[in-house]
Amino acid sequence: MTYSVEADLIASLPPGWHHRRLKEVSDVIPSNVDKLSVDGQAAVRLCNYVDTYKNERITASIDFMSATATQAQIERLSLKKGDITITKDSESPWDIAVPAFISEDVEGLVCGYHLSKIAPEAGVMDGGYLSWALRSKPVNLQFALAAQGITRYGLSSSALADGVVPCPPHNEQLAIASYLDIETARIDGLIEEKKYLLDSLTELKSTRITEIVTGQDLAAQPTGDVWLPKIPKGWSLKRLKYLGQVRSGLAKGKKNDAGTTTVERPYMRVANVQDGYIDLRDVSVIEVAENEVDRYALKIGDVLMNEGGDYDKVGRGAMWEGLVEECLHQNHVFAVRLDDIEWAPWLAAVTRTSYAKFYFMNNSKQSTNLASINQTNVKEFPVVLPPASKRDALLDTLTAELKRIDDLTQHVKRELDVLAEFRSATITDAVLGRLDVSHHLKIE
Repeated sequence: MTYSVEADLIASLPPGWHHRRLKEVSDVIPSNVDKLSVDGQAAVRLCNYVDTYKNERITASIDFMSATATQAQIERLSLKKGDITITKDSESPWDIAVPAFISEDVEGLVCGYHLSKIAPEAGVMDGGYLSWALRSKPVNLQFALAAQGITRYGLSSSALADGVVPCPPHNEQLAIASYLDIETARIDGLIEEKKYLLDSLTELKSTRITEIVTGQDLAAQPTGDVWLPKIPKGWSLKRLKYLGQVRSGLAKGKKNDAGTTTVERPYMRVANVQDGYIDLRDVSVIEVAENEVDRYALKIGDVLMNEGGDYDKVGRGAMWEGLVEECLHQNHVFAVRLDDIEWAPWLAAVTRTSYAKFYFMNNSKQSTNLASINQTNVKEFPVVLPPASKRDALLDTLTAELKRIDDLTQHVKRELDVLAEFRSATITDAVLGRLDVSHHLKIE
């Protein structure tokens, strides 16, 4: 059975409401204004794909790109208050036809390439209401189903123009738009509060890891080390090279001599080594010479540490627990094999402290958005060590506190999911006339 948005809307619209094709209540104009500036053309400000995708409202506060356009393009694609821009392609059909409402006049603003301009017919369709209607589930669903593509999806101009939207009386459109402007702002405020709480929990987690693992509250003994100037009495600070081996991994794409017997083995990449845990959702395999398997094989208790990646991810570590058999590690992941495996969980915890992160960041070689650290600097990393008699109790305390913080974090994330769904449902219910917004009605 083919989905019919008309049938869905007709079944749910209140008396006096209608459904209309988008082209029946507005002009739908695909843009052909690209980012290139051409001599002889007029200078314009370009509202592009990112501006539309990331902003529900287009205002003068946005830093628009400078471009040029012909006079004909300016006449057809200039944006004024009440217009809408909408995306027409995406990597997913479920992320297409994203609208943005032009909520104020912006001098020289033109609709850019990869977008279409929607100019609602005055007195028939209000742009504020229409922008909300285009975000409602049943309306947006028809565009997702009409999108075509394989790796990237596009929405044809005709499919967009033929899209069906609910059309209530004009004064009700204004009331619904007013209601949603206020209600979504209220929900967005709640969402921002929850996001702030998430950030606070993330900061608290980092703080407690550092406090517990470095004995910060008890620190009194000077170390002479710039990265950790004080530690509690009875604790020590030792270079990693004196605690075990720092093993480099297998280079991807390594050429083997002719006649070499090779085998395939799973291996750990930078993406697998997260902050405090190993992510096994996507484990790749690599071809390796059979006589080199033992050299790069991981053992339970190895502490994996990233050699490269984003600058703040260098040195990120976690302990290997042997959940994947015969697993190797790539050359961008160091495997630290301690002389005393009992200290492995402790070392993994140390890599998560703020002093460890600062050490790796400052000793890494950085380029644009990327960084790497060499084996020598990893070996020189100063590891804080409590007395062995206190180590396990400290780890138990750390585990308990992190669980409490993680439980709170998951709770807040669930609340965010609920708020996002509530926002979406509120938009859909309002634009389909399922909510009473009579208190927002204005006498025309």
